Amino acid sequence: MDAASLAQFERLCTEFYNPPSEQAQRHAHEVLTPLLNGIDSVPQLQYVLANSSNQQALVFASTALTKVATANWTAVTEQQREDMKNFMLNYLFQNCEALQNSAPYAVSFLVRFLCRIVKLSWLEGPQHQTIVSDVQKFLSASTRHWILGLDIYVQLTADIQPTVGPGMSRFRRTALSFRDIALPQIFTTAVDILTQMYEGKLRIDDKMDEFKLVKKVLQLAYNCLSFDFMGTIPDETSEDQTTVMVPHNWTVLKDNIIPKLFFQLYDSSCKNGWKDCAIYCLQCLVLLSSLRRSFFQNEEEKTALLQSMMEGTAHLISNKVGLSDPQCLHETCRLIGRINTSSQFKELKQVPSFEMWLEQVYGFTIDAIKNWQ
Repeated sequence: MDAASLAQFERLCTEFYNPPSEQAQRHAHEVLTPLLNGIDSVPQLQYVLANSSNQQALVFASTALTKVATANWTAVTEQQREDMKNFMLNYLFQNCEALQNSAPYAVSFLVRFLCRIVKLSWLEGPQHQTIVSDVQKFLSASTRHWILGLDIYVQLTADIQPTVGPGMSRFRRTALSFRDIALPQIFTTAVDILTQMYEGKLRIDDKMDEFKLVKKVLQLAYNCLSFDFMGTIPDETSEDQTTVMVPHNWTVLKDNIIPKLFFQLYDSSCKNGWKDCAIYCLQCLVLLSSLRRSFFQNEEEKTALLQSMMEGTAHLISNKVGLSDPQCLHETCRLIGRINTSSQFKELKQVPSFEMWLEQVYGFTIDAIKNWQ
């Protein structure tokens, strides 16, 4: 592909995604579709990524690369797999600022292609399991790189989950291996960033970049806590995952400061008007309140977690933080219900703040019933 061919490709992609007419879109579709049919198109599509700043062209090329790699993975050589991964890592790192300024919509599609490469090659040896160290250079660079590095983790922890369908057995083994090798370090990264926020050590001048960073780290924490740890592929139609089967070595979750991180960030998110972030905070707290009983070595550890949960929810409902929003109200109700159902009454009663919490929940429930429409 040369400069003239690239210009034509960009025009076709623009007509495909933003068609001036149905005929133009149909023509663009006919010309572009052959690029999805085989591994031979990979060099052309990578050329587009390396040389184009057109958002529509980047979206089509990265989507096509993801589909081609997924459908033809067995035809991709070992060297090609490594080259594709390194190309995407270098491309995303070097073009981070430019992409987020000129083609922000394309970024998620580009990251998705990288994550798919990691997923498909994961079981093929330790050399393909280096994503944590690969992403570290993003987390050690600018704020924009930091956000992009977290986005890689967010999409990877979602894409690598086992699903029903072709290759289910292989993808289940991939997910379980990823759980043991990479997920603990990824979750630790999320907790470290949340702790910096809690302690006031994280300062970002640009408010939009701060919002993006907070949202990404909360998405990541949620993806880690909701990971299918047992590879059981639970029913997606069920509203709740009743028990979080977190591995026993995730001892950081036994620190009762963890719920405080989410409650404090929920408060600040509500004050800043960051509704998405506030909802993620509550969803993470619901998952924390659902940790399997055998995760705790003794009653003291369980009681410490419940104490933090009760104090946090009592403060939330007594001050009505964010409760004017229907989704925040819904997640708060889920959280209160999960604290109740995940523990026996005798366990709840042993918590020092139980009576205060019960009084607050009672008042909250009565008010909710009175105001229900």
